[in-house]
Amino acid sequence: MWRRYERCQSAIARLSAHLLELKPDVVVIVGDDQHEMFPGDVIPAISIYGADSLEDLPRPLESLHASQVAGEWAYHGTVPVSRPTNGALGKHLVKSLTKSNFDVTHIRSQPEGRSIGHAYTFIQRRLMGDRIVPIVPIMVNTDHTDSSPSPARCWTLGKALRDAIDSFDEDLRVMVVGSGGLSHFKVDEALDAGVLECLASPHEAAFDWLPDEEMILGTSEIRNWIVTSGALQDRRFELIDYVPAYRSEAGTGCGMGFAIWR
Repeated sequence: MWRRYERCQSAIARLSAHLLELKPDVVVIVGDDQHEMFPGDVIPAISIYGADSLEDLPRPLESLHASQVAGEWAYHGTVPVSRPTNGALGKHLVKSLTKSNFDVTHIRSQPEGRSIGHAYTFIQRRLMGDRIVPIVPIMVNTDHTDSSPSPARCWTLGKALRDAIDSFDEDLRVMVVGSGGLSHFKVDEALDAGVLECLASPHEAAFDWLPDEEMILGTSEIRNWIVTSGALQDRRFELIDYVPAYRSEAGTGCGMGFAIWR
């Protein structure tokens, strides 16, 4: 477990170095909300945040399991932090994707007392380090299967997202990040290997083989990878590392994937 941990930390450091080297003006993060901004009674299929700042709010440590407390610094920390977002680009993405026949929920302000999710704060805290740049959070409903986009829909969303970014009228260096794990909370190395192979040679039907019964819980975050792949299909996929991070003999854990589209 210690060796797997070290491999994950090494891969995160490489991703951070890559981000800092490219010096983006804004980072579009494709992730999912886990009852963080949305309490669960309303779950949009696709939503985009379009204001100019976000609050990263800590969770009460007493509400967490002891195993979560040690890593909370990488999720929300212990004090509220205000983070910049690029509202103009967010609004443009909403308008452009709507014209491309996607039904997008436009989030104009942060609900009181609700924090942005860890899919986004982790990128800021672990990859950006001291150089925090504005983000645009794109929230894909990955886990609530009644309204979660299919893999093919995620691919076309990624392509439309790229067109929308390219059509923005400001001269900005935009980075797109897919945030989320591969298989979890049960590790499925065969499934992960198939996904990584498709990411290396992507096309619209590449992910049609993904079984619906497996695209649930944490494993459903593979959808975020597919959206990102659609947006970056003209870039070369480079796998930094894949770590099957088992936590128990029962096979629980997380398939940890780390990659760059160059």
